[in-house]
Amino acid sequence: ILSANAIPGGRSGLKFGGKISRHFRSMPILLASGYSSSAAEVSEAGFDATWPFAASIEVVRNGEASLICSGALISSQWVLTAGHCTAFITGQAQFLAGYEGTRVLVGHRNRSLATAIDAAEIITHPSHNASSSAFDFGLIQLAEPAAQTPARLSTVVSTGAAGMVAGW
Repeated sequence: ILSANAIPGGRSGLKFGGKISRHFRSMPILLASGYSSSAAEVSEAGFDATWPFAASIEVVRNGEASLICSGALISSQWVLTAGHCTAFITGQAQFLAGYEGTRVLVGHRNRSLATAIDAAEIITHPSHNASSSAFDFGLIQLAEPAAQTPARLSTVVSTGAAGMVAGW
């Protein structure tokens, strides 16, 4: 869960730009565990209506797309995902033979029906530590704005608040 003042270039607060370390400066991120053993897959219509901000992140190699992570659209041009995902893209995937790019799919649970938008910039939190999973946050800037509704971010989140994860 993020507070609303952490939206990149967003509605209030933090503006992204300049050096990579500035992308995450004072970005208040609160994690909440929302795992439930009763969690179930929802219908396509239910998923699309409830989580229009859900994003699928793919790496394209030799004309074939591979799902590598999920994320959340947090503004029209920014997706929040795990740092280990962005670190994989910038540290390994882009150097593989046949790498054509990274794209984000939004707007539909069925990835073949979703809107594909190329990644313009891929950023891993500068303090990300793969061994400890510390600061496991990454951002992907989209090459063009997404039409989907971004996640509603709370300005006040209490410790221990429940959260939900939606993804592929």
